[in-house]
Amino acid sequence: MKRKTSEIWCFFRAVDDTFAVCNICKAKLSYKTTTTNLSKHMNRMHPTSGLNRNSKYKFQPQTTIAIDRNKAKPRNSTQELILLEFVKKHPRLLQNPTWETRGNLESLWEELSNELNSHGPPRKDIATWKRALKDWKRFILRKVEKNEMQNMPFGTSLSSSEETIATLCRLNEDVSQIIMKVSDDEMHENSTTEFDVDEVEDVVPEEHGDALQTSAEYVYEPEENKTDIDPLYLQSNKRAALASSRLEEEETTLLDKISNNLGMVHDTANSVQLALNEFFVLYKQKLYEDKRHHLAIEQLMAEKIELKKKLLEIEQKKLSLK
Repeated sequence: MKRKTSEIWCFFRAVDDTFAVCNICKAKLSYKTTTTNLSKHMNRMHPTSGLNRNSKYKFQPQTTIAIDRNKAKPRNSTQELILLEFVKKHPRLLQNPTWETRGNLESLWEELSNELNSHGPPRKDIATWKRALKDWKRFILRKVEKNEMQNMPFGTSLSSSEETIATLCRLNEDVSQIIMKVSDDEMHENSTTEFDVDEVEDVVPEEHGDALQTSAEYVYEPEENKTDIDPLYLQSNKRAALASSRLEEEETTLLDKISNNLGMVHDTANSVQLALNEFFVLYKQKLYEDKRHHLAIEQLMAEKIELKKKLLEIEQKKLSLK
């Protein structure tokens, strides 16, 4: 069917390449190669509907919509600081929501998106801000994995904000068992801080110094043998030991389950074997009884045949005597 580009087709419906039906009076008209016949029909039969129809089907040009060129931008520096501070206050935003925390998290996301949009552009809805934070987490995870594959320190190629997000998300624990470094801002907030021996001596009053030295649990160590041990290293060793012990417990429980399952399979096989043995004994008895039954029937049939022969002989003798 040919392409219809004339405005007259607002009033007609093409049946095939040669005929069309009027949408107003349902008249069937031929148009062949041109629409002159259709135009004549409209001017003759429907002279007043042309203007109204033309205005109804008039082509409306598309209005130019202002494109937000900052929409594809993830965030600006101010929004990044706001997002970082808000996530520090509410680290649950970095976790997967549950049925219990879903409502609270939605209210937090609404508050965060309003605050971020007030410092835009870019301005986004709640779902887009969630996706932006998820993409940022995924980008940081790739950096952490790359550092671990190249045996580089954790903080390499990570900014302070990215390192804080990684600390809150515990992404480094997913990649390896290394303990992450905490940013300078969090060092003042967290209670796990490093200190020197001189600072400890200043904190302890002088009147209690003798009590500390005369304690039975005090063990003297020469200063030459003392080494500075990083508490994060000790914490990582503790976590590694706990993980290894947990793994051993899981292995023992798995082996116990496997042994129990093997025992159940062995018992089942034994019971099946006993049942099969009983079945074979009964089947042998059945075969023996069937054989005995068939022999008895054969013997009876043979006796029956002998009797019939004797009867025939007696009848033949009777006939011969007559």
